[in-house]
Amino acid sequence: MTENDHTRLLPRAYYSAPAAGFLASPPETTLGFLVANSEMAVEPPQRDAWLQEIAILKTTLQGLDGTLFLEFNIPRMGRRIDAVVVSGAMVFVIEFKVGEKHFTRADPDQAWDYALDLRAGSMRR
Repeated sequence: MTENDHTRLLPRAYYSAPAAGFLASPPETTLGFLVANSEMAVEPPQRDAWLQEIAILKTTLQGLDGTLFLEFNIPRMGRRIDAVVVSGAMVFVIEFKVGEKHFTRADPDQAWDYALDLRAGSMRR
């Protein structure tokens, strides 16, 4: 093996699993992966937001055949998407606003921009 074989690329997501595996595992397991892969210290507000997102996804992904990615990296943009769900030929971009009392016009635009970033990345391959 050469030295380049040992070079580790940025992981695409802090957590990824088939939907069935995610649904079968306790929330603490998913949270553990998120915390372990976070590039920064995880403060209680972030931890609590992740736990709420996990609870929401456990309810909404019931019966879905696909893969879940949490904190999906877009290295070119230096951003992360809260959740990406791939099911068949469909890709769902989910941007949570946990704890927000009001939503701004920019909020749906953020998810749209993320979707465009994913599309642009897939077209370069």
